[in-house]
Amino acid sequence: MMPLDVEAVRVEVRALDYVRGTPDEAADWRRADADARHNNVIEGLEYSPVEDALFDMLRDEAVPPDLATQIVLKLMDHPDADRSRVEDDGVRRPRGRASQAEVLRVEGV
Repeated sequence: MMPLDVEAVRVEVRALDYVRGTPDEAADWRRADADARHNNVIEGLEYSPVEDALFDMLRDEAVPPDLATQIVLKLMDHPDADRSRVEDDGVRRPRGRASQAEVLRVEGV
């Protein structure tokens, strides 16, 4: 992942219109993340400090996993990023619970 300013991404996340997880959901997501990270370490894959900080921030902000995935894919400029959430004119348009927020547009990433 490219170097990025996690606090700048936090500002962008807070500006998004999405349904934040409940405290119980956020706790479940954090446990699932911990399990996934543990499995990655077993397989010899570890996150960088910036990646750790990004995923921790997404959990702190109670971002649902499907949206968190799209944010990360967008930040990586990955071809699987769901670009349908951004209209051609660039206007952000909420669309239902699962895809209510657009994928982040972070300048310089």
